[in-house]
Amino acid sequence: MTSVLHGRKNFSTYQFVLCASFLLWFNAGTAVAQQNGSRPGASILKATRATGPIKLDGKLDEDAWRNAEAVVELVQQSPKPREDTPYKTKVRVLVTDDSLYFGFDCTDPDPSRIATHTMARDGDLTGDDTVAVVLDPYGDKRTAFYFRINSVAARVDGLIAGLGDPSLDWDGIWDAATARSDKGWSAEIVIPALTLSFKRGLSQWGINFERTIARDRTVLRWASPTLDSIFYDMSRAWLLDGVGDLKQGKGLE
Repeated sequence: MTSVLHGRKNFSTYQFVLCASFLLWFNAGTAVAQQNGSRPGASILKATRATGPIKLDGKLDEDAWRNAEAVVELVQQSPKPREDTPYKTKVRVLVTDDSLYFGFDCTDPDPSRIATHTMARDGDLTGDDTVAVVLDPYGDKRTAFYFRINSVAARVDGLIAGLGDPSLDWDGIWDAATARSDKGWSAEIVIPALTLSFKRGLSQWGINFERTIARDRTVLRWASPTLDSIFYDMSRAWLLDGVGDLKQGKGLE
């Protein structure tokens, strides 16, 4: 009996050492992953280097948009997560030496019902059809820049710190344009790098996209399309790659 108990004790000690070694390895790996901005299980969108000039008119008809390497499609977050929806929404990202461009292609089965109520900067877009971007250029999964426009390019922007609503006191230097069609609407957003402050050398930023359809309160997202998540939760954001060569920003207002 003594020898059996002794053997079990040795085995338990061995297990403990293995578990401790694994935890040390796992924590070290997690720290490196966080330092590099990576997020386990996250999808990655590659920003495509723009191949020519882009006219900011809301129309995604330049060769740069057509040749974008990656296109992501938003899925329903609310009221029925991940269920099919007629509001197909595709997003592309372009990058130049000093700017980021976001292109949204938003189909709508009845474009005449696209809602717009304000053209004011930082106005209340609650009842409007909108698209939005959140960017975490520090990779800390907590702080971010927030940009939203409605279908006539009225702009709302702010800073995110944690899970609360964005602070709209910040007004960055950026621009947007939209265009209507018989299939819905499209939008272009350009954000100069000087508008953003970011961690130098970080090649991947946290990012998420959202579209709202006011008439039936449908919300679509790229990352975290679940009812228990909020758009401003950067811990659930996915990743934008290809931004490591942007000129260092200063967070200009």
